[in-house]
Amino acid sequence: MNSGVRWTLFAMGVLLGASLLAQVDLADAFLSEPRRWRIAEAERLWFDKQQKPAVQSLLKTLKQGTTSLEELGLLSRWALRCEDYEAVHWACDRAEEMVSLDVYPMLAQRFASYRAFAFYRQHEPEKALECWQPFETLEPFKNDPSYLNGYAYLRALVGLELEDALTQAEEALRDYRWTEVERLQRLAQVNLNLNQNIAALDYIRSAAKIYGPLNAQLNVVYDREMARSLSSPLLGDDDVERQIRQLRSERETQALQGILLRLQKAEALQRIGETQAASKERESIRLLGYNPEELTYLIYDDQQLEGYAAFMDTRGWIKFRQGRWSEAISDLKQAIECAEPLFQQQQRVVEVNLERRVHAEDFEDRWMERRRGLAVMYDHLAQAYYELGELKQAEQCENRVRQLGFQVGPHLY
Repeated sequence: MNSGVRWTLFAMGVLLGASLLAQVDLADAFLSEPRRWRIAEAERLWFDKQQKPAVQSLLKTLKQGTTSLEELGLLSRWALRCEDYEAVHWACDRAEEMVSLDVYPMLAQRFASYRAFAFYRQHEPEKALECWQPFETLEPFKNDPSYLNGYAYLRALVGLELEDALTQAEEALRDYRWTEVERLQRLAQVNLNLNQNIAALDYIRSAAKIYGPLNAQLNVVYDREMARSLSSPLLGDDDVERQIRQLRSERETQALQGILLRLQKAEALQRIGETQAASKERESIRLLGYNPEELTYLIYDDQQLEGYAAFMDTRGWIKFRQGRWSEAISDLKQAIECAEPLFQQQQRVVEVNLERRVHAEDFEDRWMERRRGLAVMYDHLAQAYYELGELKQAEQCENRVRQLGFQVGPHLY
């Protein structure tokens, strides 16, 4: 066979193979198309508020065969919302077959969480905790604040191991060791971002009342310790040099905190029309050697308040379960104080996005979970108020739950 014939046969073979592969791909596409339609139909039912039929439709489709963790996760979330716990456990069983704890611990933990909350709602608290226990000593989780907070919250919900839960909640809060001045400044910032300038000014003034005496006290300590260090015969000693650097760092940090207070106050005053007072604040910043226009790096990232609110809510709920109701109210009020303005700020963004979207159902459904989170905080606080007999405050909290679109009760959790 000459080379021309061989080449012609080879080319024909390639074309035939490509044609067969195309037919196989086309066949697969036709086979999978009805399945995609069935999933789309389940989503349509869900967004049409026919949630239980949607879960059953999706479950029926996935039982015919699925290798998608995303689809199993969707079924788990939907089924939890509808209290269809059999569907939750079925989805988690399939996920466990596909996901190895050793290889994919983060994915495994996500499905363990779905199963744990299903067991909690089925009034099987020990089984709920068992779902989380395998992850407690694994490297990705044992020092992760979000995991610690989640485990602590689950323990608080089921009412077991509350002392361990409180320890975990405190550990989760380790990155939020803010002074009261810093906490108030962050709240001032989020209110400035919302253009709620009177509220921001109130927070700034509260922070300034605390800051003044603290700053004066630090300056006395600084002067005394610096004089002692500089007069030391061991001035060249590394420990002494380190102490001097630490003192200077503490003083600079506190000085910058005071400058930020002035900057925030100037902004709030300017917005409410007190331009002369605002100019005075900016001039005081210049006299300290700073340009107000170049201090944007000092402004706090208010999104940190979101994590702080969630973790404070957990700590407050644990204390509630321990019967420490007054302490619980203090923590829960702080959580809501941070979460409420953040929610309002995010809601404005959501409303703009919803107006721009032709198909906004999925976006709105995900936003509902954010609303649910805030509603849970108000429900927690309401229960603490009831325990102390403060009925008016409890009813106000429950009204806020309803305003957010939910009914009061344990189904929120």
